[in-house]
Parts: sequence; structure tokens; C-alpha cells
Amino acid sequence: MSLIQEVIKWIATVLMIASEPDQPEADVPYPTDEQFMRSILEGNLTVVDRYLEARNNLDVELPVLGEQFSPLHLTCIIGRLEVLKRLIEAQADIDLLDSDGCTPLYLASQNGYYFLADLLIKAQADVNKFEGIHASPLYIASQEGHIGIVQLLIEAQADIDRCINREVLVSPLHAASFGQHHEVVRALVKAEANANVANLVGISPLYIASQEGHLKVVELLLTAQINLSCQDAKGCSPLYLASQNGHRRVVQALVAASADVNLSKHNGMSPSYVASQNGHHEVLNVLIKALADFDTQECTGTSPLHIASFRGHHRVVKALVEAQANVLTAKTTLEFPAC
Repeated sequence: MSLIQEVIKWIATVLMIASEPDQPEADVPYPTDEQFMRSILEGNLTVVDRYLEARNNLDVELPVLGEQFSPLHLTCIIGRLEVLKRLIEAQADIDLLDSDGCTPLYLASQNGYYFLADLLIKAQADVNKFEGIHASPLYIASQEGHIGIVQLLIEAQADIDRCINREVLVSPLHAASFGQHHEVVRALVKAEANANVANLVGISPLYIASQEGHLKVVELLLTAQINLSCQDAKGCSPLYLASQNGHRRVVQALVAASADVNLSKHNGMSPSYVASQNGHHEVLNVLIKALADFDTQECTGTSPLHIASFRGHHRVVKALVEAQANVLTAKTTLEFPAC
């Protein structure tokens, strides 16, 4: 949410407390545009009703607090349900885009206003519409973890795989996985969202969850038809990333799901190698038990035992020696990899 939206919501709360909704200005036959917008902030339904009687154009941006919003967009930023009902009855365009490409439904979904979102959907708002740099209502609800609104949008047949745009290719499931919103992930998986969708550099929802160590999200994604061997542009797999970052329980979950324990980066670094490099002995033990190749060498000829010894990871060295790693493996160069 933008700073402007936050400030407007705060001001609206203050104004609503201070206002007297049943006391319109007696000497003004119909409120001005600015008075009307202020009445939305205050929740002053009497003034709202009087303005609507004049049948003004509701699909234009009007001034309020030095900014410009359409009545519907302002209503959905601050969450005025009764005002929204009146605007819909007055036939305001419920799919109107603001200057950022956001619809009223997007704003209601972003801010977690369940009843506003429900009302807009029942009024046949376009559940997929957006333009510009923003995303669909389902995407933003998934990102913010608003499970009730996510369920509303799924039931309304929103496109569950709609990405931000064709260049970014980040889906609602990506957003929910990164945000660790378990119930949203569960709902999207149940609705058969594509768990394998990847952006232009190969980052999938499972990739994100594994990298961040979001075990519950990983477990939920594993219940879908998912590709455990997906790799990013450098060849990193979900198991590689979990091993690199020391997320033992995620590694265990991926191994139990039959992830390839030897799938390496393009430079030859395997999950066992990167776990050894970073001193994650518990992760290494999981990989050893899963029969991972712990003698594999990366592109300079460095083995897991080489790199663990070089970096002083004595518990990793102990685990490798006990697993009978080849202590005589020779490097092909005198250099150690930088990463």
C-alpha cells in the first residue's frame, strides 16, 4: 500500500470520529465535488446521498486532500461499505481504472476489505482486470495473505495463474509462497494453480519457498504435480538452494519427495558441495543418507572435502571422512571457487 493511501485511511478515521453525518450544510442545495469526497472520508452518508441525487458523473477523479481519486477508488481505499453500495446503485463504473491501472476490486483486495470485495464481485466486477505495473486482484490478495478474499476470487473464477505481466511472470502462487501465506497457498493448490510456473530466470514457487526455508509452504506445494528438478538460469534447483541456506527440514522434505540429490549447478556445484562449502553439516548428513555423491567436483576440480577443509568446517570434514569421502581427490587448478 502506498504512503498516500495510508495517510488517507488515517485521515478518514479521524474525520469519521469527528464528523456529524446527520448534519448537512443547510445553505448548500447540493454538495460540491470536494464536499462529496470529504463525506466519503467521514462516512457521512447524508451528504453522499444528497450528492448522488444530483446525478453527477461518478467516473472521474475528484479532489480530496490535495490528491485526485474517483469516488469508487477512494471508497475502496478506506473501506466504506455503505458508500460503496450507494455508488454501485448509482451505476458508477465498477471496473474503472485509476492512473496506476488499479480497479476498485484491486484496492479492496489489497486492503483486505472482504465485504467490499464480495459486493463488487456480486455486482459483476471484472475479477481479472488490471493495467500497467500492477497486478490482478487475486495476485494482490495472495501477496497480502487475505485468504477470505482469495477464496471469493477463486469462486468467482478469477484466473489463478494470471501473472503480473508477460515480462515478470510472477503468479499469485509465487506471491503467496514468498509471503509464507500457508492458507492462501493451500487454496491455490486446491484450485489447481500451476505450481510449476517459472519467471524468465526460472524461479518457481517451490524455488522461492525452498530458498527461504518456508517448510509448510514446501510441504503444500509438494502435494501438487510439481517439478522437483526445476532450475534457474544458473542451474540452481530447490534442493540446491535449501542446502545452500542450511534449511535442513526443507531438504528432508524434498529428499523424501524424491528430489534429485545430485542435480548440480551449471558450474558443477552439487547440493552436497554447497552444504559442505557453507558448513551445514546437518544438511550434509541428510544428503549422505540419501546416497548423494559427496565426491563430485565442481568446474575447478574442488570436491566437498576440499572446500570444507579449506574453510575450516571441521564437522563437515568429519561427516565426509566418516562417509568415506575420497581424501586423495586432486584439484585441477590451484584456485578455489569464489562462490
